Amino acid sequence: MLGVLFALLLQMSGFIETFSDTTAAHEQWLGDWSNLTINRKEQLQNHVDGAAESLLIRASDASVNAEWSFWTRIYGGCSAYNLTRFYLMEDEELQEGYYVQVGGTNKNVTLYRLHRGEGTKVIEDEARVKGLGSDARVNVRLTRSNDGAMQLYSLVEGQDTVEMREGSYWVDWLQPTWVGLMIKNSKERGTDMYFDSIVVRGEAQQAPIPEPQPKVGEVTLALSNECLSLNGDGYEDEVRIDYTIANAEEDETGYWYTSAIYDADGIIVRDLGRHLPMDASGSIVWDGKNRFGQKVAIGIYIAVVEITNEHARPVRERFTIAVLH
Repeated sequence: MLGVLFALLLQMSGFIETFSDTTAAHEQWLGDWSNLTINRKEQLQNHVDGAAESLLIRASDASVNAEWSFWTRIYGGCSAYNLTRFYLMEDEELQEGYYVQVGGTNKNVTLYRLHRGEGTKVIEDEARVKGLGSDARVNVRLTRSNDGAMQLYSLVEGQDTVEMREGSYWVDWLQPTWVGLMIKNSKERGTDMYFDSIVVRGEAQQAPIPEPQPKVGEVTLALSNECLSLNGDGYEDEVRIDYTIANAEEDETGYWYTSAIYDADGIIVRDLGRHLPMDASGSIVWDGKNRFGQKVAIGIYIAVVEITNEHARPVRERFTIAVLH
């Protein structure tokens, strides 16, 4: 079976790392090995006195029809100072790319987008928050299809009986040139982090994937601004919900909208229109006033828009608006 897997990897771009060959691992994984060792169980393990961040990187251009998987262990409890990360990097400086984090403050498995060195969370299953215990042994798998859809999965040993899907994220362009293993540990956990069973396979992305084109009749809604200022300074004095109906005639689209504003308690504040015909594009506008023409109080309001067409399913969306004076 392993031979078949190696043969498949040869047809694509990738590798398998089990840390069974110490010499090869030191040659292929670049970084500061002074904080790391390969233990008797043939696992990568941190080995340092004191708090540290240790990173190894290895060349890889797997990007589409791709899969990245690994096993990691965090003994002694996860925290902001005790975590592991698996990187997909477009550069060697950890500025652009993605990383899967295991552990950290939320004690779960999360995918981050890395841009200019700053990480932004893009996949996190709320049901898994605080889900990793004091000896977390986690199998992680990240996939990316040819059309750019990323899927994150995990299996926590002793807790999950099947692999759990964390979530999905669409990536229009990704061309990593490196993968990386990072261990961050506190002073007390200098020998308590592990990596093993790393599998990378996939194809290099040759050209940016085009943005998906909207289907005929597809409705797009967008909020112009999330804050509404009623101080009369001419800035953010109204909120627009802009709409577009793809590839529709300018008039007689066959679509109608109903829209209303509600307060935080769900009480209707103002109707913005009921079963009104829609052009191919336009806007639904709220000026921050109630049904009596009075300015509403400071607070959070909800705009609800429902779009109907006799040949399509209704589209219903909610937008949160903060009103300031």
